[in-house]
Amino acid sequence: MPQELKEEGNSLFQKCDHKGVMLKHEKALNLLPMNHTDAAYLRSNMVACYMQMGLGEHPRAIAECTLALGVSPRDSKALLKRARCYEALNRLDLAFRDVYNVLTIEPNNLTTLELQDSVKMAMDEMSVTVNENDIESFDYELSGESSQLLKVVKRS
Repeated sequence: MPQELKEEGNSLFQKCDHKGVMLKHEKALNLLPMNHTDAAYLRSNMVACYMQMGLGEHPRAIAECTLALGVSPRDSKALLKRARCYEALNRLDLAFRDVYNVLTIEPNNLTTLELQDSVKMAMDEMSVTVNENDIESFDYELSGESSQLLKVVKRS
């Protein structure tokens, strides 16, 4: 059943039916254990919908990215999408952190390198400074019964 809902959601995504995608994916998520690998994929698709729906939906996209990272902490796509949302919301320090974390996983990711340049340029324009040595990498773990609960765990 979750697989069917996932496929139906993917079909709706091709038709730009964002609300339909989210409905199907939410139903699929409710049928899966909260730490199932498909949960990260479903949430990532929901993030793409929120991002396409406009700036007002970026906070929801960020929340979904964080939940996806709870399942798959080294998901560079989720980190990159969240960085793009943070950049759009002028949360450049958080965008920079996520870009940094993607580059620790995939140092030659061209899309991320381009985003890094964009974020750095925006930070310079807004006089925002972040010392790269002070940036910490984090893992996100799901905790409790609800996938809405996350705790941040510092990686050593």
